[in-house]
Amino acid sequence: MRNEKQILAIEHFTGPCLVIAGPGSGKTKCLVERVCNLIESHQISPEKILVLTFTKDAANEMKNRFVKQSSFHGKTPFFGTFHSFFFQILKEEYHFSNQNILNTKTAVSLLKEALSSCHIPLNTVDCFGVLKEISACLNKNISADDFESRMLQSDFSKVFFSYQSLKDKHNLIDFDDMQSKVYDLLSNHEDVLDKWQNRYLFVLLDEVQDINSLQFDITNLLVKKHQNLYAVGDDDQSIYAFRGSVPRLMMSFEKIYPNLKTIVLNTNYRSKKQIVSVASKFIEHNGCRFSKEYESFSDNFGTIKYLQFEDECAQANYISDVIRLTKGKTIGILFRNKKDGDYISRFLEWNHIPYYAKERFYYQNTNEILLDVINYLSNKKDDGYSLFASINMYRKGLGYESYLKKKYENDPITLEVALSYLDELQNECKKFSKNISVSDVICHLKKMEMKELYRTKTKEETNVFLYTYHGSKGLEFDMVFCIDVNEGIVPSPYCNGDVEEERRMFYVAITRAKSDLYISCIKIRGGKTYSPSVFINEMKY
Repeated sequence: MRNEKQILAIEHFTGPCLVIAGPGSGKTKCLVERVCNLIESHQISPEKILVLTFTKDAANEMKNRFVKQSSFHGKTPFFGTFHSFFFQILKEEYHFSNQNILNTKTAVSLLKEALSSCHIPLNTVDCFGVLKEISACLNKNISADDFESRMLQSDFSKVFFSYQSLKDKHNLIDFDDMQSKVYDLLSNHEDVLDKWQNRYLFVLLDEVQDINSLQFDITNLLVKKHQNLYAVGDDDQSIYAFRGSVPRLMMSFEKIYPNLKTIVLNTNYRSKKQIVSVASKFIEHNGCRFSKEYESFSDNFGTIKYLQFEDECAQANYISDVIRLTKGKTIGILFRNKKDGDYISRFLEWNHIPYYAKERFYYQNTNEILLDVINYLSNKKDDGYSLFASINMYRKGLGYESYLKKKYENDPITLEVALSYLDELQNECKKFSKNISVSDVICHLKKMEMKELYRTKTKEETNVFLYTYHGSKGLEFDMVFCIDVNEGIVPSPYCNGDVEEERRMFYVAITRAKSDLYISCIKIRGGKTYSPSVFINEMKY
């Protein structure tokens, strides 16, 4: 069944069209059916249709849907990522192959060579930080002379050009170069641009809110001749600024394409009424966005609960109880950063509750710390100190905490996890009597070592899923827990003042819920006191 606006989006033929698709509104369905409609109703050759998105999984999903839905059994349109399409151009025009793609190890080696040639001491530079800045400069499509570098300040441009020169010397490119080289190629060679414009008469973009400046400029070049651009996205779900995405680019479509048709898919088929209503009012606190109103297709009201717990343990206990009592529902446990999922994942392990998480948490880091503490306790003399005081002496007096700070000086998130885990071990020792033997303490602490025995390999093995806000995008669950929604955690203290991006991220998280949404915060974590996030007040009022 299609609603009126979905039909408009599917049946659009020629000219530029922007489809603003809210959560659960059938975005992918409309995009794929529009491709089918071009072929079946307008006899457009599939080879003339280009469909671009940001992940290989999303591209494969659209292609598979097209194959199932289309009555056409010949060649399929190009479904792929921006980078795969750009690499296709470079292979055809410059004869590049996979051997020309730069790996991380070689990139660091070339950067160190560039730094040395610019007489910059290697021990003063975070190489990965500089590579991120070079990537940002390329993605924003601005001159290196105009880029504001925190890592290298005024030395940035000379290091940038030296690094680029070394890559050219070895005939190597990274993913950012794919974009910049394609842009230069299409901008400076009219014959090449004309060739690719004629090859693809219809260009469709998925998740256009995540586009960066360079991808946007290349797209505009490709469609300049025929103007058949069809862009689908939601400015309220733009959450990849750290990768260079610029949500305001969506808002510039009307200026670039005066005859633009804009269609808003505002019916949410996923979430119940209360969730849609509260989420819609919440995201209105952002200023840089299209004005729109959403409605739920469901007549069911749904449930939203706001909960405050004393600490992470009480929060995890509550969630575990709900999981045990809930049958036949998918449950998503969502958190701002990967480190914020560390405690709940360990708690699920302790309680033998199977769960799925796409990637490992910080167990390796915490297990190493546990072994260090155990080795210290095993070898220390009986000095009459309590176990709590002994670990404190190891941390402060013997410099173990300073060692960790030095080890993770370029990784503040891992450092915070390490220090929080030390707090946890230290607080665990408060439970023991003075007469307990060190061997008994060590035996108890070893139980805190995590081996991920209950983390499932596939999604089909469980109904409990752990994701960061970023990782949850595009997913849906019957029941969602957004945990640790506290000031200093959400919004992230590392957001550099971009609260609107943080609000969009939280909006993505809460709109994953179909029927039940739990927003929880804690009072204490790692010995620190936390207050509820401002986002909770924005949801309530």
